[in-house]
Amino acid sequence: MLIRLEKIIAVGHRLQNKGKSDEWNRETYGKCFNVGGHGHNLKVVVKVRGFVNVDTGMVVNFSKIKGIIDAYDHQHLNDFMAIPTAENLVTKLLFDIRSYLVDNDITYEEIVVRVYESDDCYAENCIC
Repeated sequence: MLIRLEKIIAVGHRLQNKGKSDEWNRETYGKCFNVGGHGHNLKVVVKVRGFVNVDTGMVVNFSKIKGIIDAYDHQHLNDFMAIPTAENLVTKLLFDIRSYLVDNDITYEEIVVRVYESDDCYAENCIC
């Protein structure tokens, strides 16, 4: 069984590799390197393929997955990761969701997380 959910979250961030020069950061990250940072409304899509639990009738409760995503809503992503790119957020969410499933003995076959930074740009990763 495959479940899928989408959630829009508002986040702020500043892209910077502190081990590199300001010139390198400006060239690499452009406006995302601005001192004050900036924000995005991200669309997060999560898919979990697993088995329907006979006791709950669900693969996983949608609200639990939404709660994991909501932890980042209206937050500054630099508080959660050193270089808060869409790629790194996808990986962080993927492992947050995996940890929840494992900690709650929820059997899964696949987890896919996709984060849209805009309508036509996204990062995706999976535990397949």
